[in-house]
Amino acid sequence: MPELRHTLLKVQWPDSPNSSGTVAAEEWEEWMALVPAANVNLGDEEGNFRKDTITFEEIKSSSHVTLDSLFKAWSQLRNMVAKYETTLQNRWLKKSPKQRTEILLQAWPKMSRVHRPDLDLFCKERKTKGYHQKNRLTTDIALRFPFISTEDLSLPKPLLLMLDSRSRNFPCIFANADRDTIRVGIRSKMLVPKYIRGYTMFLNGEQTREGYGRLVSWEEDRQAIFKCHRGIAPDPGTGFIILEIQRDTLELLVACSIRILHDKFPTSLVGIPIGNSSDTPNLLTTLQPQKKTAGTLNTGYDSVTAHALEAAYRVPDAYDFRRLRNFVQAKCHEVEDHFLFVREDPAYFAELMREACNHTNEATVNRKYDPCSTRLADSAWNEALFRVLVTTYSDMFLWQAVSRLFDQLVTTYIEQRSRILPGKFLPDAYMAVFSRLGNVLDSITQMYLENLLDYMAAVPTFKQQIVHTIQPNGRVLVPIKRKS
Repeated sequence: MPELRHTLLKVQWPDSPNSSGTVAAEEWEEWMALVPAANVNLGDEEGNFRKDTITFEEIKSSSHVTLDSLFKAWSQLRNMVAKYETTLQNRWLKKSPKQRTEILLQAWPKMSRVHRPDLDLFCKERKTKGYHQKNRLTTDIALRFPFISTEDLSLPKPLLLMLDSRSRNFPCIFANADRDTIRVGIRSKMLVPKYIRGYTMFLNGEQTREGYGRLVSWEEDRQAIFKCHRGIAPDPGTGFIILEIQRDTLELLVACSIRILHDKFPTSLVGIPIGNSSDTPNLLTTLQPQKKTAGTLNTGYDSVTAHALEAAYRVPDAYDFRRLRNFVQAKCHEVEDHFLFVREDPAYFAELMREACNHTNEATVNRKYDPCSTRLADSAWNEALFRVLVTTYSDMFLWQAVSRLFDQLVTTYIEQRSRILPGKFLPDAYMAVFSRLGNVLDSITQMYLENLLDYMAAVPTFKQQIVHTIQPNGRVLVPIKRKS
């Protein structure tokens, strides 16, 4: 599997500046042969194609009906927000949480009740196998709409943020964000998209009624298969789920707005006709620029929790390179200070060693099973010293590498900005820096996860649930499993 992925990543794309613009027939057949095993989204873990397939006629017909409903709801929502945005905001903010919940349940009686219902469902599935199959309707709602729940939307801001963002932007702006929302369902295999071989659905960057959700054959456009593999465009099954999510989200917003504007709808509301693609730019100019949501307090400080909660309802943000660079530089200063303290301050080093020794597997077993074993005590100190030195030096070198690569990434982004377009492959130079930065960040993540796993064995909460085994040479193994 890794070799096949590596082969596809080395492909020279037809729109690349280093390629001739054509794909040889022999190369095309070779790439097509790699697809079943190289793209997990198109098959199972063993590389076999999915059995729950769908025909081209079925997916095309279903997509056409879904798109009609999607754009009808989008037009109605734009009309209501254009006329009554201030009224919607004021009325919603004046209502109590109980009244907001009643409106939400009237608009969608099957709405999830808890925050992140997909994670709640995942935990229930782990405890009771087959839970999601016995409760299929609530399961699909929880997996497809993890950020839509009465617990979240009954707060003052989330619904208003959704009204602002979804009405003022074409649905393609939210395609990637809506695709990310079903990640838990896809990874857990509780949500399995239908599969059709040989086609890709184009969503990103398609700002016309006819272009959005169109199905492109791999034979007609040979870049379509690579765009599907790279995540630029989804396969038809996943794309159809995205269309259904956007349709239901917009219809929910329309239903809530109707109930908030109960005295104005439907006598004074006239729907905007969908029309053809030439009418779409007119729709995009009917709304004024987004206003600040009433009741917002600008304190000058961002709450990470509040930002994470509201991010699902706002317009998906592009990379804020300035903010990311500040974070990387702050982290570099932190690890450099830590490195200097370890070298220059004996008291700091002694405290660090004591803490590391108390969290080693050998020290845990020594205190619990054989307090007088000097061999295990020496082993614990040796492991602690190794862990402190390796972690300290690795942290410094890896974060310095991240800082250098991030500066290079910003420089390359400025140079290649005009060539970075939605629905297109990234320029080769920009993609190369991204790949190197991703590799370094993966190394840091792996190191932190390994350290977390090692330290977890000594945490009181987990200590009684972990089985320790000692090999003849004194080496301790810590299988992470519950005692029987």
